[in-house]
Amino acid sequence: MSGKRLTRREFLYALGGAAAGTALAGCSPAAPQVVRETVEVQVESVVEVEKEVEVERVVTATPGPAEDVEIMYTTWRPLPEQELVSRMVEESFNETHPNISVQVIGAAYGEYHAKIVTMAAAGTPLDVIHTNSLWLAAWTHEGLLVDLTPFLETSDIGDESKYWPGVFRFVEYGAGRFSLPFAISVMALYYNTDIFDEVGYEYPNESWGPEGMLDAAQAFVDAGYLGNMKYSYTNTEWLISWLGGKMTDDDWAPTRCALTEPEAIAAMEWGANWNSTGAVTEDGTEFYQKRAAMQLMWGSQVVPNRMNMQDDNWDLFPTTLLSSIPIEEQHPKLGMHTQSIGAATRHLEASWSFLEWLYTGYQPIWAREQGYAVPCLKDVALSDDYLRADLPPKNMRALVDMVDGKDLRPYYNHRTFEEAMGYCFPEWDQVLNGHTSASEAHERLCPLIDQLLAEDA
Repeated sequence: MSGKRLTRREFLYALGGAAAGTALAGCSPAAPQVVRETVEVQVESVVEVEKEVEVERVVTATPGPAEDVEIMYTTWRPLPEQELVSRMVEESFNETHPNISVQVIGAAYGEYHAKIVTMAAAGTPLDVIHTNSLWLAAWTHEGLLVDLTPFLETSDIGDESKYWPGVFRFVEYGAGRFSLPFAISVMALYYNTDIFDEVGYEYPNESWGPEGMLDAAQAFVDAGYLGNMKYSYTNTEWLISWLGGKMTDDDWAPTRCALTEPEAIAAMEWGANWNSTGAVTEDGTEFYQKRAAMQLMWGSQVVPNRMNMQDDNWDLFPTTLLSSIPIEEQHPKLGMHTQSIGAATRHLEASWSFLEWLYTGYQPIWAREQGYAVPCLKDVALSDDYLRADLPPKNMRALVDMVDGKDLRPYYNHRTFEEAMGYCFPEWDQVLNGHTSASEAHERLCPLIDQLLAEDA
C-alpha cells in the first residue's frame, strides 16, 4: 500500500496555492467588544448624606445588534435537522431576536471539513459552525475559530456544572475554549428482540464479553439469519480503545504512534473476526427488515431505527458492559458535536446570541425530535424529551450511562487528523476485510503517524 493521500495542504494549494494557506493563517480569533458605560448609583456617606457619584463599569458581555443582520449556520446534519433548525428559528429564536435572520447551510458529512476550509480560504465570513471535535485542533491551529472564553464567563451556558464532567477538555486549546460541547456520540450494540426470541438466545448482557458477541453472531447464522452488520473502518479508533489499545501514547497530547502495541493488534484482530462471523451485511435495511440480528453502531442509529422499524422489536445494550476491560479502567473514545463561531464573522454579537440559543432554546427540541447523540447538558440528557419512554428502545438510558461518570477521551487529538486518517482508513479497511494482518498494517502506519506528530515536536 502506497499510503498516498490528499492532505489538507495539497487541497488548499489546488484551490489557490500558498495564498489560500496564508488566508487561513491570517484569521485570528476575534474577541467580544468591551463596552464601557457610565451608570448612576446612590451611595451613603459616613454622615448619612446621600449623593450621586459617577463610576465606570466594564461590561464583558457583548450587546445585541441594533440593526437587522443575517448570519449563516453551517452543519453537516441531514435535511430533516436543517429544517428543524429553520423552523425553530422562526418559532423560538426570532421571538427574542427579531432582527437576526439565520441562513442554514448544509453539506454531507464526508464533504463538510473540506467545505469549511475552502469557504474560510475564500474569505467567506463564517458565523456559527456546527463542529466535530475531530477537527477542532486543526481549525484552532489555523485561526478559524473565535475563543469563546469571554462569552462563556458571562453566560449561563458557560456553567460547567450543567455539563457532563470532562467534556470541556475536548474544546480547550492553550488557554482558550474555541467551541462549546453540544452532544456526544457513543457506540452501542443494537439487537432485534424478535430474532433473539425466535432463536431462543439470551439478550446481550455483561457475561457476553467480546467473545460472546462472536458466539451470538455465529448462532444466528446457524439459525438462518444474518448475524450482524459489518463494522466500519471509520470507527476503528473506538474499537481499539474499547479493547484496551491506543492509537497514540497520550490521548490529549500525542507524541508517538502506539498502534504496534499488543492491545491494538488484538483489537483489530477481533474486528476482523466480527466482520467474518455471522454472514455480515453492510446494508442497514437488513436490520430494519428483521433479517440481521445485531449491529454495532453509533447512537445515531436510534433515529433511523425509530423511523424504519414499525414494531417495538429492537433495543440496545451499552458497549462499556461488553468490553474485556473492567469498566473502571476504560477510557471511552468518542466524537463530540460542538458549536463554534468563525473568526471571520462580521456579526459577532448576533452569532453569539444564536449560539447561546442553540443550548437554551433549541437543544431540548432537538433532543426530542432528533436525539441521535447524548446531549452534553445533563438536564436535557436526563429529560423525558430525550429518553422518550413512549418510543423504543426501552434501554435508551444506556446511552447516557456510557457517558455519566466515565473518563471520556478524544479521538486522535492532533491538527493532522485528516492526514492521519488518510493513511489509516485504507489500511484498516484491508484489515477488517481480512486482506492483511493487523500487525503488518500497523507496522506500516506507525512511521507515518510519527512523522505527522513530529511536526509539533
